[in-house]
Amino acid sequence: MSRSPSSSLPTRAPRRPHRYGEVCVLLDPDEAVVWLHGDIDLGVQRELDAAVTDLFRADLPVLIDLSKITFCDSTAVHFLAHLLQAGLSVRVHDPTGRLSWLLEQVLAPEPLLVSVRTSQPCPKR
Repeated sequence: MSRSPSSSLPTRAPRRPHRYGEVCVLLDPDEAVVWLHGDIDLGVQRELDAAVTDLFRADLPVLIDLSKITFCDSTAVHFLAHLLQAGLSVRVHDPTGRLSWLLEQVLAPEPLLVSVRTSQPCPKR
């Protein structure tokens, strides 16, 4: 039995490359460090929420290191906002400028943009 030339084979949508993100939190005696790696999007939302809880309980100044991110969306903005709303002192190391660009797009206040661009503590609410 042969297939007729007019019949089509089922096709699959092209596979997107697997996206991967990671959240690592280190609680030192003087400062909490959060390393974000890879794609920071809804795929790591649970890890970010858990980090907010841990950081709030630790009540330490927070450094967020974004030097190893490959992508970020509003999930990263929400993470930063939750930390600031919790009253934590937050510094952001954003050498790629990805978060800074995103904050510009959502019309974040200028003092917040300046602090992210310069790795200075973000203004508290």
